Amino acid sequence: MHVDKSRQGYTRKNLSGVSAYESFVPTPLQELGPLKLDDATVRLLTTCARKIGEVEGMARFVPSADMYLTMYVRKEALLSSQIEGTQCTFDDILDPERGEAEEVGEVVRYVAASDRAVELIGSLPLSTRFFREVHRVLLEGVRGQDKSPGEVRTSQNWIGSGASTIAHAPYVPPNPEDMQQSLRDLEEFINGPTEMDPIVRAALIHYQFETIHPFLDGNGRMGRLLITLSLMNDGVLTKPILYPSYQLKLQRADYSIGTSWTCASTGTTRAGCGSSARASRPPQRTPSVP
Repeated sequence: MHVDKSRQGYTRKNLSGVSAYESFVPTPLQELGPLKLDDATVRLLTTCARKIGEVEGMARFVPSADMYLTMYVRKEALLSSQIEGTQCTFDDILDPERGEAEEVGEVVRYVAASDRAVELIGSLPLSTRFFREVHRVLLEGVRGQDKSPGEVRTSQNWIGSGASTIAHAPYVPPNPEDMQQSLRDLEEFINGPTEMDPIVRAALIHYQFETIHPFLDGNGRMGRLLITLSLMNDGVLTKPILYPSYQLKLQRADYSIGTSWTCASTGTTRAGCGSSARASRPPQRTPSVP
């Protein structure tokens, strides 16, 4: 993997000899400058903003809104997990005894992570500390619980097929040192003043988080949760009534980096998992995210 310095970022050489590899260094979002959006994109953004406003408005007048909100959160949790290959259904979530305990457990933890995020968002800025706490809840007691829940990685990970090595991986996220700086840059962008459209901001924040890939597992689910949290953080939503994973699942081929990635840390393969990562202790196309 090699990327010359561009608007998106560049690759940095790490180690030497047979252990040499290149990792990606993303450009901080605040350095992108004004975005030039064509007329079609502006029209889509306008339509999207209007629809979100309608949903937000209706949510204020729905009787027993908390019950509906619970269903929205569960639906998003299920769809986000299905993107990564989880096979359980909505009926399994409503009646956990119907489905595989492990897969149902992952969706249940996503719901718990979403609830924890909403609880924190009023008292804690969207930051690495925030991400770590939500990530801890996300992986508690389920697959990935042995991958340092709540801790950003201190080793290099990479994304590729089961047979790929780090030197030939399609994508290698920032090395641990660059990752820390990229997270600081992302925090600054999320919490800094901006005139950017909040929907565009949410998309860029999601993209940048997936590009950084700060955890050993659970990056995809965390990144998709961040879409809704960003819109809440910017005051577009007051509750998590949006489930973006529905559209991402419909466009899964474009959203995912590939059709099947193997996570070396778990030894499992998940179809369409654009966020799986191979992790190792060193030595041992940028993600196609909307």
